[in-house]
Amino acid sequence: MSQNSSDNSQVATEIQGVPETAKGLCWGGFFLTWIWAIFNRTWIGLLCLLPVVGFVMRFVLLFKGREWAWKSKKWESVERFNRVQRIWSIAGLVVFILFTLSIVAAIFVPNYTRYQAKAQQTEAKILLAALLAGEKAWQVEYGSYTSDLEKLDLDLSGRQRYRIGFANTDPEFAKYCEDCTAGKDTFKAVAVGAIGPDKRLDVWTIDQDRMLVNHVDGTQPK
Repeated sequence: MSQNSSDNSQVATEIQGVPETAKGLCWGGFFLTWIWAIFNRTWIGLLCLLPVVGFVMRFVLLFKGREWAWKSKKWESVERFNRVQRIWSIAGLVVFILFTLSIVAAIFVPNYTRYQAKAQQTEAKILLAALLAGEKAWQVEYGSYTSDLEKLDLDLSGRQRYRIGFANTDPEFAKYCEDCTAGKDTFKAVAVGAIGPDKRLDVWTIDQDRMLVNHVDGTQPK
C-alpha cells in the first residue's frame, strides 16, 4: 500500500511539473549559461552561444532554467536538486564578481597610473621654473646665461625623479636635447626623469622665453 502511495506521489509530481520548493530563479544558468546548460542537460541553453539570441537566452534561463533542469534529469530528491542549483548559483556569482573586477581594473588602473604619472611631472615643472628664475637673475647680473647650475644656487637636494642640466654637462642631456645650451642672450635646459609605476621616460625643456615643452611624455603607454 505504501509503495503504491509513493508511486502515485511520484506520478503526481511528474504530472504537475516542478515541485514548488524546486522553483525559483536560476542564477547558475544566468551567469554560466552554456556551461550550466551542458552539466544540467538543458540543451536549449546552448543557444546562449549564438549572437543576439544568446543575450535573450540568458534571461530565459534565469526564469525557466530550474524547471528545465528538473525535468531533464532524474534527481534523487528536491533537496538534492536545490543543493546542486545553489552551488551553481554561488559559482556563477563568483565568476561574475571576478569578471566585473577585471573590467573595473582594466578601466581604472591605467587611468590611475596615468594620473599618478601626471602628478609626478609637477616636479619637472618646478625644477625648470626654478632654473629659469636663476638664469634670469644671473643674466641680469652678469649679462649672460650660464650652464653651470652651481652658479644658480639651485636646491637640488633630496631624492628627485628628474635631473636637469645642459647638453655640455652630461651625455644623457645631449642625447635628448642637443641644443640645450646657455649663451649670452638665449638658453635652453632639459629635465630628464622616470615616472609612474613602470618608470617611463619623461623629458621636458624650457628656454629663456619661458617655453616649456614636454618632448617625451611619460604618461603615455609604451
